Amino acid sequence: MVRSGDQRAVDDAHSEHPVEAGRDTQVALVNAEVILRWLHHHGAAVSTSPVALRLVARAAWLTGLVLTSPTAYGHRSSAVARFWLWQVWRRISARGLDVQVVDGTWLWVPPWSRIGGVIAALGTNEPCELAVLADLLSPGDLVVDVGANIGTFTVALAAHGAQVVAFEPAERARDALQRSVERNDLTERVRVLPVALHDQRSTVRFVTGNDVGNRIVEAPTSDSSDVVWVGTDRLDTVVEEHPDVFDRPISVLKIDAEGADEAVLRGALATLSADRPVVMVETWGGGSTISDLLASLGYDGFLLDGGGRGIRPVPADWRGQANLLFVHRSATDVRTQLLAWHLSDRPLPRVRVPRR
Repeated sequence: MVRSGDQRAVDDAHSEHPVEAGRDTQVALVNAEVILRWLHHHGAAVSTSPVALRLVARAAWLTGLVLTSPTAYGHRSSAVARFWLWQVWRRISARGLDVQVVDGTWLWVPPWSRIGGVIAALGTNEPCELAVLADLLSPGDLVVDVGANIGTFTVALAAHGAQVVAFEPAERARDALQRSVERNDLTERVRVLPVALHDQRSTVRFVTGNDVGNRIVEAPTSDSSDVVWVGTDRLDTVVEEHPDVFDRPISVLKIDAEGADEAVLRGALATLSADRPVVMVETWGGGSTISDLLASLGYDGFLLDGGGRGIRPVPADWRGQANLLFVHRSATDVRTQLLAWHLSDRPLPRVRVPRR
């Protein structure tokens, strides 16, 4: 478990004054979450805030992700320095970096990636989520990564031995993902499909220039210049039409579809009922509609506590933004494993300049 000097002080305070320390720590975590959520909202490409405010808010949000990440405990200064060095490097050199995500496995971070600074600093932009999925999986388990982007989850989980089907409709993100897959000799474990999963087979407008904020839109917006037409499909249909790819039950379904997450689930109802995978999905405002949908299929929701300290059932009054975990009620062993989980200590990743 991660224990920096700051964390040991918190632990000592808990032992002497458990109620007061617990309340103070929880208030600090809630305040940090509120601040980061505000910065993310005003820094997002879909925000209506002025351009200058968006740029400042986005920089502050990304820096805040690095500072508050449990992976940065004990070396926050180094992590923040890496983040800002990436911003300078990508602008001066116009070249990407290789970041080691697992021993011997490198993820290529392209120079256009704004979230790349967080990955260069920490190894991933979502360390707790990636760590818990890696700990749940066994070699040969099948993972579906919806909204794979440049492959932070796909490459790391494949390196752990999983078989991964990655869905990524944005061409340049998909090319970066494919580059990492090929350079790490993971082509036998990873299948990349250029499809946006949804609740129907169709063709839609898709924003490709917003990095991890790429998404389906009904019409072009003023700040979304890179809009292309992409095909959508239902996961149930893809599974049925590709038995050679889906030759075993899905163990984990990870969804980051920037607002289309519920539609992805509605297009996967038969697969969810048959395979009962662990589901990780991004939710906003508490995610009540997603929680209700999955509850009707026999799932319960779980929330990662701040700092990787553990996992707990989602409180009934929770209204935050997070990647929630959903586990089928029949999977008692997985539920037990989740409730006992905590993030182990992990050093900052190695980085290198890739060969041309």
